[in-house]
Amino acid sequence: METSLPPPALADASHAFVRLAERLEALAAHEGVTVRTFAGAEPRWFLGLDITSQQQVLGRLALYVEICEAVTIGGYSLHDDRQMLWAAIKRLKLRPSSELFGAFGDDDVIEIYLVPQMVQIFRSFRFFSLCSYSLDDLLCRPWWELYERDEGVTEALMATIQSGIARGEGHVGAHQMRERESVGLFSSFQELRFMAPLSTPAGTVNVVRPHHVTVGRGANAGADLIREFQRT
Repeated sequence: METSLPPPALADASHAFVRLAERLEALAAHEGVTVRTFAGAEPRWFLGLDITSQQQVLGRLALYVEICEAVTIGGYSLHDDRQMLWAAIKRLKLRPSSELFGAFGDDDVIEIYLVPQMVQIFRSFRFFSLCSYSLDDLLCRPWWELYERDEGVTEALMATIQSGIARGEGHVGAHQMRERESVGLFSSFQELRFMAPLSTPAGTVNVVRPHHVTVGRGANAGADLIREFQRT
């Protein structure tokens, strides 16, 4: 079930993106987290999208801002993963598996994806501390432009996603993922620990993907990441 907003004019769409991004930036700052909105004077990747894609991006961003605002209005921190995930599930009218909320801990990152598009529509707030891309990058560019893994790991991950959706389970062992072109060139050593289908009345399947993540900066962080992961 894709989320989109009514078709805006180009200038109005850009203004809407900036306003939503700034609302999220302010919410994050209150929690002591930096959310990068876009580089330069305008969101270049958003402006490069066609109108339909811009509608979808605005819808996803508006949805996430609404989830964050609902959690804060309820008196909870945006670092409270269970409250964030529950707000997302209610907002999206999803039906989670019974074991979902017992499957992740404080060190994990939770993501919800639309399938088969593999579009990320939700991420727990810790994600922003482990990523140096801007919202413009994250929401408007395909993941393979942003990150790189060893080819064998990527193939294993995609196979696991497909089988995990069918069986309600999934696991990919520890591996390194690198930002291709970002402010911090972060590298993360992570493990796909759990996967659960989230069904909707329309039959859309969404994947929640917790990670164990350690972040390093720069292209030569791999050895340090491996040592740190082995200590966890």
